[in-house]
Amino acid sequence: MSDLSADYEVLKRVRHNLDHIAHMMKKPGREMQQVTGGATGVRELAGRMDDFGDEWSYGIKQLTKFSEKASTALLKVKESFEKLDHEPAEANRNQGSSARQDGEEARRRRARHPALLAVGIGCYVLVVIAAMFLLVDGSGPFAQIALWILHGLLLVVLIRRLGARESSTYAALFVVITSVMSVYVFDLARDDLTLQHRGERVTATVVKERLDPAQGRKARHSRYELRREDGSRVPGPDMETTSDLYDVGQVLGVIEDPEGALRPRTPGQVDATGELFGAGAPALAALGAVGWMTWRGSDAARRRDERKRPGGMSRVYQRATGNATTREEQEERLREVLRTQPADRRGYIKVQPEEYPDVPQQRAARIAWETGLRAEALGNRGSWRFGEKVIEEVPHD
Repeated sequence: MSDLSADYEVLKRVRHNLDHIAHMMKKPGREMQQVTGGATGVRELAGRMDDFGDEWSYGIKQLTKFSEKASTALLKVKESFEKLDHEPAEANRNQGSSARQDGEEARRRRARHPALLAVGIGCYVLVVIAAMFLLVDGSGPFAQIALWILHGLLLVVLIRRLGARESSTYAALFVVITSVMSVYVFDLARDDLTLQHRGERVTATVVKERLDPAQGRKARHSRYELRREDGSRVPGPDMETTSDLYDVGQVLGVIEDPEGALRPRTPGQVDATGELFGAGAPALAALGAVGWMTWRGSDAARRRDERKRPGGMSRVYQRATGNATTREEQEERLREVLRTQPADRRGYIKVQPEEYPDVPQQRAARIAWETGLRAEALGNRGSWRFGEKVIEEVPHD
C-alpha cells in the first residue's frame, strides 16, 4: 500500500486562502479600473494606462474564477480522503460481522456434523465388538489379529475427521484394546448365553463324582456324571464345578444342551450377568473415548477458528484482561501516548503491543509516521519502539 496521506488542516487552510483571494484582490483591481489614463497628460501614456487597467481587471476576474475552481477541487480531494479513511473502518466492521456469522455457522456445523460422525463411530465400534465375538470362535488367531489391525487403522482415519488429529492414534489404540477386552469377556460368557438360548431345564441325579488329577498348584475341579429321572444320561460332558459341591445320589435341577456340545449347568452357573457387566465396561470405555475425542476435536476446531478469525487473539486478550476497547479507541490512545510520553535515554518511546491487541504493527508504524516518528524494527524484545531516528524502519500501511 502507498504512503500517500493528507493533512486536513493544511487542506482547510489552503481552501480558505483560495476562497479569499478574490476578496483580497478586489480593492486594488477596482482602484486600477477607476484610474484613467488622461491623468498622466500624455496621450500615448494615457492609452497605455487604460489598456493596463482593463487587463488588470480581466486578470483579477480570471484569478477569482481559477481560485474558486481550485477550492472546489481541494474540497473534492478532502472528501475523497475522508471517504478512504472511513472505508477501512466500515470494512473492518463488516468483516467483523461476517466473521461472527461465519463463526456461528462453523459452530453450528461442528455441533451437527461431528455429533453425527461420533454416533456413527460409536455404532461402528459396537458392531465390530459384536462381529468379532461371533467370529472369534470360528477363526484363527492370525485372522483375528489382522482384523483388529484393520479396525485400528479405520478408527484412526475416522477419529481424525473429528478434528483432534494430535491424539487420534492413541485414542484409536485405546478403543481397540478395550474392544478386545470386551470381546474376550463376552467369549467367557458364550457357553452360558448359548445354554440360556437353546438349553432345556431337566431334573437329574448325581450318579458318579470324580476329581481332576493333581497338576502342581492348579486347582482340582470336581466333575459329576448326571442321569435323568428316566435313567438316561444327560447329554454332553460331565458337569463341572470349581469345588466339591454335590454328593452322589443328590438330585439337581440343571440346564442341558440338546445338542450335547456343552456341559450341563445349574441355573446359577448359567447366569451371565457378571460377564455381561464385565464386557460392557470396556465397551463403554471405548464409547467414552470416542465422545472425548469428539469434544477434543470440537475444542481444537474452535481454537483454530479463534486464531483464524480477524481479531481472534484480541478477543482472547479482552477476555483475559477485561479490555473491550475498539480498534479506533486503541489507535487514538496510541496517538496520545506517542504525543505525550517522553522518550527514554536512547530516544525511543516504548509501548507494549498487548495494550493495543487490534492494532497491527504496520498500522502502529503508520500512526507514528503521522505524528513525526518512525517505528523501530530491530531489538524491540517484545515491545514497540518509536523514535525520530531508527536503525531499521518498520514499513507502514
